[in-house]
Amino acid sequence: EPTNTVFTQDDSYFTSGGTYIAYCWTSIPFFSAIGSYQGNGDNNGPFVWTGFKPAFVMVKRRDNTGNWRIWDTERDIVNSYPTKKLYPDSDSNQEGSNDTNEIDIVSNGFKFRSNVSEGNSNDAIYIYACFAEHPFKLSRAR
Repeated sequence: EPTNTVFTQDDSYFTSGGTYIAYCWTSIPFFSAIGSYQGNGDNNGPFVWTGFKPAFVMVKRRDNTGNWRIWDTERDIVNSYPTKKLYPDSDSNQEGSNDTNEIDIVSNGFKFRSNVSEGNSNDAIYIYACFAEHPFKLSRAR
């Protein structure tokens, strides 16, 4: 059985001869935030508190086969929202641009600003992983 230190998976998810990888992460205060949230399908979407400004936000809808999405603050950002996103599990379309202000990355988390299915469908559950722009407990701007 799974515990806080042991990862297990039901055999029904595996096929004979397949190759599998499991990434097991945990939240570390002021460095990473891993969790889930529920979308509301509104242009005033959910706010996810991380306790730090994320440099990298990765989101996946839990109940469908759609792609993972990554937004970051390094490649191209206007005010607090990134204008580009990555699809890390896609062979044909690795990078895309945001048609609207989909997500704001702010000083203590992220917030969806549109009802895009990849991050804010009504009642959908999403899992996310974020990593801090400045991963220090007492970092200050200078």
